[in-house]
Amino acid sequence: MQVFQTILNNVEIIEDLKKILTTGWIGLGPKVEKLEKKIAEYIGVKYCVCLNSCTSALHLAIKSLGLKKGDKVLTTPMTFVSTNHVLLYEGLEPIFCDIEKTTGNLCIPCIEEAIKQYDIKAIICVHFAGYSNDMNKINSFNIPVIEDCAHAFGAYYNNNKVGKTDNICCWSFHAVKNLPMGDGGAITTNDENLYKWLKKMRWLGIDKSTHDRSQNDYKWEYNVDEIGYKYHMNDITACFGLNQLKTIDFDNDYREFIAQYYMENIKAIKPRYEINRRSSYHFYPLFFENRKEIYDLLIKNEIYPGMHYKPNYYYSMYKDCIRINNCKNTEWYYQRELTLPIHLGLTKEDLKKIIGVVNEAS
Repeated sequence: MQVFQTILNNVEIIEDLKKILTTGWIGLGPKVEKLEKKIAEYIGVKYCVCLNSCTSALHLAIKSLGLKKGDKVLTTPMTFVSTNHVLLYEGLEPIFCDIEKTTGNLCIPCIEEAIKQYDIKAIICVHFAGYSNDMNKINSFNIPVIEDCAHAFGAYYNNNKVGKTDNICCWSFHAVKNLPMGDGGAITTNDENLYKWLKKMRWLGIDKSTHDRSQNDYKWEYNVDEIGYKYHMNDITACFGLNQLKTIDFDNDYREFIAQYYMENIKAIKPRYEINRRSSYHFYPLFFENRKEIYDLLIKNEIYPGMHYKPNYYYSMYKDCIRINNCKNTEWYYQRELTLPIHLGLTKEDLKKIIGVVNEAS
Protein backbone atom coordinates (compact mmCIF):
# COMPACT_ATOMS: atom_id res chain seq x y z
CA MET A 1 0.00 0.00 0.00
CA GLN A 2 1.44 3.33 -1.11
CA VAL A 3 0.98 6.59 0.77
CA PHE A 4 -0.75 8.08 -2.30
CA GLN A 5 -2.48 6.46 -5.27
CA THR A 6 -4.24 8.28 -8.10
CA ILE A 7 -7.83 7.22 -8.74
CA LEU A 8 -9.44 8.80 -11.81
CA ASN A 9 -12.93 8.96 -13.32
CA ASN A 10 -11.59 7.04 -16.30
CA VAL A 11 -14.78 6.37 -18.28
CA GLU A 12 -15.87 10.00 -18.29
CA ILE A 13 -12.35 11.27 -19.03
CA ILE A 14 -11.88 8.91 -21.97
CA GLU A 15 -15.23 9.91 -23.49
CA ASP A 16 -14.36 13.58 -23.12
CA LEU A 17 -10.92 13.04 -24.65
CA LYS A 18 -12.44 11.29 -27.67
CA LYS A 19 -14.51 14.38 -28.38
CA ILE A 20 -11.64 16.86 -28.24
CA LEU A 21 -9.33 14.60 -30.25
CA THR A 22 -11.79 14.80 -33.15
CA THR A 23 -11.79 18.60 -33.04
CA GLY A 24 -8.06 18.81 -33.65
CA TRP A 25 -7.66 21.33 -30.83
CA ILE A 26 -5.74 19.96 -27.84
CA GLY A 27 -3.72 23.00 -26.74
CA LEU A 28 -4.81 26.03 -24.72
CA GLY A 29 -8.44 26.33 -25.74
CA PRO A 30 -12.13 26.05 -24.80
CA LYS A 31 -11.73 23.19 -22.30
CA VAL A 32 -9.21 25.22 -20.30
CA GLU A 33 -11.57 28.19 -20.35
CA LYS A 34 -14.46 26.00 -19.18
CA LEU A 35 -12.36 24.55 -16.36
CA GLU A 36 -11.33 28.04 -15.25
CA LYS A 37 -14.98 29.10 -14.98
CA LYS A 38 -15.90 25.93 -13.09
CA ILE A 39 -13.05 26.31 -10.58
CA ALA A 40 -13.80 30.00 -9.97
CA GLU A 41 -17.45 29.13 -9.42
CA TYR A 42 -16.59 26.25 -7.10
CA ILE A 43 -14.29 28.36 -4.90
CA GLY A 44 -16.44 31.48 -5.03
CA VAL A 45 -14.16 33.99 -6.73
CA LYS A 46 -14.34 35.98 -9.95
CA TYR A 47 -11.36 34.62 -11.87
CA CYS A 48 -9.21 31.55 -12.35
CA VAL A 49 -6.18 31.18 -14.63
CA CYS A 50 -5.10 27.59 -15.27
CA LEU A 51 -1.38 26.83 -15.64
CA ASN A 52 0.92 23.85 -16.14
CA SER A 53 1.90 23.53 -12.45
CA CYS A 54 1.53 25.04 -9.01
CA THR A 55 5.19 26.05 -9.23
CA SER A 56 4.31 28.21 -12.23
CA ALA A 57 1.38 29.62 -10.26
CA LEU A 58 3.58 30.50 -7.30
CA HIS A 59 6.19 32.08 -9.57
CA LEU A 60 3.66 34.32 -11.33
CA ALA A 61 2.02 35.15 -8.00
CA ILE A 62 5.28 36.33 -6.43
CA LYS A 63 6.28 38.14 -9.64
CA SER A 64 2.96 39.99 -9.66
CA LEU A 65 3.83 41.74 -6.38
CA GLY A 66 6.61 43.73 -8.05
CA LEU A 67 9.12 43.15 -5.27
CA LYS A 68 12.75 44.21 -5.60
CA LYS A 69 15.75 41.89 -5.49
CA GLY A 70 16.80 41.30 -1.92
CA ASP A 71 13.34 41.95 -0.46
CA LYS A 72 12.44 39.65 2.42
CA VAL A 73 9.47 37.27 2.17
CA LEU A 74 8.21 35.37 5.21
CA THR A 75 7.61 31.74 4.34
CA THR A 76 7.56 28.25 5.78
CA PRO A 77 10.46 25.80 5.80
CA MET A 78 8.01 22.87 6.03
CA THR A 79 6.92 22.56 2.41
CA PHE A 80 7.88 21.17 -0.96
CA VAL A 81 10.85 23.17 -2.26
CA SER A 82 8.93 24.81 -5.10
CA THR A 83 7.22 27.13 -2.60
CA ASN A 84 10.58 28.70 -1.81
CA HIS A 85 12.37 28.18 -5.12
CA VAL A 86 10.09 30.79 -6.69
CA LEU A 87 11.50 33.37 -4.28
CA LEU A 88 15.00 32.62 -5.50
CA TYR A 89 13.81 32.86 -9.12
CA GLU A 90 13.11 36.53 -8.40
CA GLY A 91 16.18 37.18 -6.23
CA LEU A 92 14.17 37.46 -3.01
CA GLU A 93 15.26 36.40 0.48
CA PRO A 94 13.24 33.69 2.23
CA ILE A 95 12.77 34.25 5.96
CA PHE A 96 11.73 30.94 7.50
CA CYS A 97 8.90 31.32 9.96
CA ASP A 98 8.42 28.57 12.52
CA ILE A 99 5.27 26.45 12.34
CA GLU A 100 2.60 25.28 14.74
CA LYS A 101 3.78 21.96 16.15
CA THR A 102 1.10 19.59 14.89
CA THR A 103 -0.76 21.43 12.11
CA GLY A 104 2.35 22.41 10.12
CA ASN A 105 0.87 25.86 9.46
CA LEU A 106 2.56 29.20 10.18
CA CYS A 107 2.91 30.08 13.86
CA ILE A 108 1.10 33.40 14.40
CA PRO A 109 3.34 34.68 17.26
CA CYS A 110 6.35 33.84 15.06
CA ILE A 111 4.91 35.95 12.24
CA GLU A 112 4.59 38.83 14.71
CA GLU A 113 8.19 38.32 15.83
CA ALA A 114 9.44 38.31 12.23
CA ILE A 115 7.58 41.50 11.35
CA LYS A 116 9.08 43.28 14.36
CA GLN A 117 12.61 42.23 13.42
CA TYR A 118 12.60 42.47 9.64
CA ASP A 119 11.10 44.50 6.81
CA ILE A 120 8.80 41.75 5.52
CA LYS A 121 7.40 42.61 2.08
CA ALA A 122 5.13 39.56 1.61
CA ILE A 123 3.97 36.36 3.31
CA ILE A 124 3.56 32.93 1.73
CA CYS A 125 1.45 30.54 3.76
CA VAL A 126 0.92 26.87 2.89
CA HIS A 127 -2.39 25.35 3.96
CA PHE A 128 -0.56 22.34 5.24
CA ALA A 129 -2.00 18.89 4.51
CA GLY A 130 -5.20 20.66 3.44
CA TYR A 131 -5.87 22.45 6.74
CA SER A 132 -6.24 26.23 6.50
CA ASN A 133 -4.00 28.71 8.24
CA ASP A 134 -5.69 31.27 10.48
CA MET A 135 -6.20 33.69 7.61
CA ASN A 136 -8.03 36.39 9.58
CA LYS A 137 -4.96 36.83 11.76
CA ILE A 138 -2.47 36.58 8.87
CA ASN A 139 -4.41 39.13 6.82
CA SER A 140 -4.54 41.48 9.81
CA PHE A 141 -0.82 42.21 9.42
CA ASN A 142 -1.63 44.18 6.23
CA ILE A 143 1.21 42.62 4.26
CA PRO A 144 0.57 41.08 0.81
CA VAL A 145 -0.28 37.39 1.20
CA ILE A 146 0.09 34.53 -1.25
CA GLU A 147 -1.77 31.39 -0.24
CA ASP A 148 -0.16 28.13 -1.36
CA CYS A 149 -3.31 26.00 -1.62
CA ALA A 150 -1.60 23.01 -3.23
CA HIS A 151 -3.04 20.65 -0.58
CA ALA A 152 -6.32 22.44 0.08
CA PHE A 153 -8.73 22.09 -2.84
CA GLY A 154 -12.18 21.80 -1.28
CA ALA A 155 -11.09 22.75 2.24
CA TYR A 156 -13.05 25.26 4.35
CA TYR A 157 -12.24 28.21 6.58
CA ASN A 158 -15.03 30.02 8.49
CA ASN A 159 -17.72 28.29 6.38
CA ASN A 160 -16.16 29.45 3.11
CA LYS A 161 -14.03 27.50 0.69
CA VAL A 162 -10.33 28.05 1.14
CA GLY A 163 -9.46 30.48 -1.67
CA LYS A 164 -12.58 32.62 -1.32
CA THR A 165 -10.49 35.68 -0.56
CA ASP A 166 -8.87 38.73 -2.11
CA ASN A 167 -5.45 37.15 -1.60
CA ILE A 168 -3.64 35.50 -4.51
CA CYS A 169 -4.26 31.75 -4.22
CA CYS A 170 -2.18 29.09 -5.96
CA TRP A 171 -3.40 25.54 -6.65
CA SER A 172 -1.86 22.21 -7.59
CA PHE A 173 -3.39 19.51 -9.77
CA HIS A 174 -0.41 17.18 -9.62
CA ALA A 175 -1.11 13.46 -10.05
CA VAL A 176 -1.45 12.75 -6.31
CA LYS A 177 -3.35 15.89 -5.30
CA ASN A 178 -7.04 15.93 -4.38
CA LEU A 179 -7.97 17.18 -7.87
CA PRO A 180 -5.52 15.17 -9.99
CA MET A 181 -4.90 16.01 -13.64
CA GLY A 182 -1.50 14.38 -14.13
CA ASP A 183 -0.05 17.82 -13.57
CA GLY A 184 -1.29 21.36 -13.62
CA GLY A 185 -1.94 24.40 -11.49
CA ALA A 186 -3.98 27.57 -11.23
CA ILE A 187 -4.23 31.00 -9.67
CA THR A 188 -7.55 32.31 -8.40
CA THR A 189 -8.22 35.99 -7.75
CA ASN A 190 -10.89 38.69 -7.58
CA ASP A 191 -8.59 41.25 -9.21
CA GLU A 192 -9.49 41.84 -12.88
CA ASN A 193 -6.19 43.55 -13.72
CA LEU A 194 -4.21 40.68 -12.20
CA TYR A 195 -6.38 38.22 -14.13
CA LYS A 196 -5.61 39.92 -17.44
CA TRP A 197 -1.90 40.10 -16.63
CA LEU A 198 -1.76 36.41 -15.69
CA LYS A 199 -3.42 35.34 -18.94
CA LYS A 200 -0.77 37.26 -20.84
CA MET A 201 2.16 36.08 -18.73
CA ARG A 202 1.29 32.38 -18.97
CA TRP A 203 1.64 32.65 -22.77
CA LEU A 204 5.07 34.32 -23.13
CA GLY A 205 3.67 37.81 -22.63
CA ILE A 206 1.55 37.61 -25.81
CA ASP A 207 -1.62 39.64 -25.37
CA LYS A 208 -3.88 37.23 -27.33
CA SER A 209 -4.04 33.45 -27.12
CA THR A 210 -3.68 31.32 -30.25
CA HIS A 211 -7.21 30.02 -29.79
CA ASP A 212 -8.63 33.54 -29.55
CA ARG A 213 -6.75 34.55 -32.69
CA SER A 214 -7.93 31.45 -34.59
CA GLN A 215 -11.63 32.22 -34.36
CA ASN A 216 -13.16 32.83 -37.81
CA ASP A 217 -10.05 33.99 -39.70
CA TYR A 218 -6.55 33.59 -38.23
CA LYS A 219 -5.16 36.87 -36.91
CA TRP A 220 -1.40 37.03 -36.54
CA GLU A 221 -1.32 40.54 -35.11
CA TYR A 222 -0.55 40.66 -31.39
CA ASN A 223 1.69 42.55 -29.00
CA VAL A 224 4.36 41.46 -26.53
CA ASP A 225 5.21 44.20 -24.04
CA GLU A 226 6.67 42.08 -21.22
CA ILE A 227 8.72 38.90 -20.93
CA GLY A 228 6.32 36.08 -20.10
CA TYR A 229 6.54 32.32 -19.67
CA LYS A 230 5.23 29.16 -21.29
CA TYR A 231 3.12 28.24 -18.28
CA HIS A 232 -0.29 27.57 -19.86
CA MET A 233 -2.48 24.51 -19.38
CA ASN A 234 -3.82 22.51 -22.36
CA ASP A 235 -7.24 21.10 -23.20
CA ILE A 236 -6.18 17.48 -22.62
CA THR A 237 -5.25 18.27 -19.02
CA ALA A 238 -8.42 20.31 -18.62
CA CYS A 239 -10.49 17.26 -19.61
CA PHE A 240 -9.10 15.45 -16.59
CA GLY A 241 -9.90 18.42 -14.36
CA LEU A 242 -13.47 18.91 -15.55
CA ASN A 243 -14.31 15.29 -14.83
CA GLN A 244 -12.45 15.06 -11.51
CA LEU A 245 -14.20 18.24 -10.37
CA LYS A 246 -17.54 16.41 -10.52
CA THR A 247 -16.56 14.13 -7.63
CA ILE A 248 -14.20 16.32 -5.59
CA ASP A 249 -16.54 16.70 -2.61
CA PHE A 250 -17.24 12.96 -2.45
CA ASP A 251 -13.50 12.26 -2.78
CA ASN A 252 -12.65 14.67 0.04
CA ASP A 253 -15.35 13.12 2.23
CA TYR A 254 -13.67 9.74 1.81
CA ARG A 255 -10.27 11.21 2.66
CA GLU A 256 -11.84 12.66 5.81
CA PHE A 257 -13.28 9.23 6.67
CA ILE A 258 -9.77 7.73 6.45
CA ALA A 259 -8.30 10.49 8.62
CA GLN A 260 -11.07 10.10 11.20
CA TYR A 261 -10.50 6.34 11.23
CA TYR A 262 -6.83 6.88 11.95
CA MET A 263 -7.67 9.52 14.55
CA GLU A 264 -10.02 7.22 16.45
CA ASN A 265 -7.97 4.02 16.28
CA ILE A 266 -4.26 4.85 16.29
CA LYS A 267 -2.15 5.54 19.36
CA ALA A 268 -0.29 8.69 18.30
CA ILE A 269 0.03 12.41 18.84
CA LYS A 270 -2.58 13.98 16.58
CA PRO A 271 -2.97 17.48 15.10
CA ARG A 272 -5.24 19.92 16.89
CA TYR A 273 -7.71 21.23 14.31
CA GLU A 274 -10.05 24.13 15.09
CA ILE A 275 -13.80 23.67 14.56
CA ASN A 276 -14.01 26.68 12.21
CA ARG A 277 -11.88 24.86 9.62
CA ARG A 278 -12.35 21.69 7.62
CA SER A 279 -9.29 20.10 6.05
CA SER A 280 -9.34 18.62 2.57
CA TYR A 281 -7.15 15.86 4.08
CA HIS A 282 -4.60 15.70 1.30
CA PHE A 283 -2.79 13.87 4.05
CA TYR A 284 -3.14 13.56 7.82
CA PRO A 285 0.03 14.05 9.88
CA LEU A 286 0.52 11.76 12.87
CA PHE A 287 3.40 11.94 15.34
CA PHE A 288 5.32 9.15 17.04
CA GLU A 289 8.19 9.18 19.52
CA ASN A 290 9.33 5.83 18.08
CA ARG A 291 8.81 6.72 14.43
CA LYS A 292 11.67 4.63 13.05
CA GLU A 293 10.39 1.49 14.74
CA ILE A 294 6.91 2.05 13.33
CA TYR A 295 8.28 2.92 9.89
CA ASP A 296 10.40 -0.26 9.75
CA LEU A 297 7.47 -2.45 10.79
CA LEU A 298 5.18 -0.86 8.19
CA ILE A 299 7.75 -1.48 5.44
CA LYS A 300 8.14 -5.09 6.61
CA ASN A 301 4.37 -5.48 6.12
CA GLU A 302 4.49 -3.87 2.62
CA ILE A 303 2.88 -0.66 3.79
CA TYR A 304 4.83 2.34 2.50
CA PRO A 305 4.35 5.55 4.50
CA GLY A 306 5.80 8.98 3.78
CA MET A 307 7.17 12.00 5.63
CA HIS A 308 6.03 15.53 4.80
CA TYR A 309 8.48 17.32 4.64
CA LYS A 310 12.18 17.76 5.14
CA PRO A 311 12.64 21.35 6.37
CA ASN A 312 13.97 23.36 3.47
CA TYR A 313 16.86 24.76 5.51
CA TYR A 314 18.38 21.26 5.51
CA TYR A 315 19.04 21.69 1.78
CA SER A 316 22.39 23.30 1.14
CA MET A 317 20.96 26.16 -0.90
CA TYR A 318 18.76 27.29 2.04
CA LYS A 319 21.07 26.48 4.96
CA ASP A 320 21.96 30.14 5.65
CA CYS A 321 18.40 31.47 5.68
CA ILE A 322 17.12 33.25 8.77
CA ARG A 323 14.95 31.07 11.03
CA ILE A 324 12.33 32.67 13.28
CA ASN A 325 12.15 31.03 16.74
CA ASN A 326 15.09 28.96 15.50
CA CYS A 327 12.32 26.81 13.96
CA LYS A 328 12.03 24.81 17.20
CA ASN A 329 8.51 23.59 16.38
CA THR A 330 9.62 22.64 12.89
CA GLU A 331 12.34 20.46 14.39
CA TRP A 332 9.85 18.80 16.75
CA TYR A 333 7.58 18.07 13.80
CA TYR A 334 10.39 16.78 11.59
CA GLN A 335 11.60 14.26 14.18
CA ARG A 336 8.16 12.68 14.69
CA GLU A 337 5.81 13.03 11.70
CA LEU A 338 4.67 10.05 9.64
CA THR A 339 2.20 10.13 6.76
CA LEU A 340 0.15 6.95 6.52
CA PRO A 341 -1.54 5.88 3.27
CA ILE A 342 -4.50 8.11 2.45
CA HIS A 343 -6.20 7.77 -0.92
CA LEU A 344 -9.46 6.70 -2.53
CA GLY A 345 -8.27 3.17 -3.25
CA LEU A 346 -8.01 2.15 0.41
CA THR A 347 -10.61 -0.26 1.80
CA LYS A 348 -11.65 -0.64 5.41
CA GLU A 349 -9.68 -3.88 5.51
CA ASP A 350 -6.60 -1.98 4.34
CA LEU A 351 -7.11 0.55 7.12
CA LYS A 352 -7.50 -2.17 9.75
CA LYS A 353 -4.22 -3.72 8.61
CA ILE A 354 -2.39 -0.37 8.77
CA ILE A 355 -3.79 0.40 12.22
CA GLY A 356 -2.90 -3.04 13.51
CA VAL A 357 0.72 -2.72 12.41
CA VAL A 358 1.10 0.81 13.82
CA ASN A 359 -0.46 -0.05 17.18
CA GLU A 360 1.67 -3.18 17.44
CA ALA A 361 4.75 -0.96 17.49
CA SER A 362 3.29 1.91 19.52
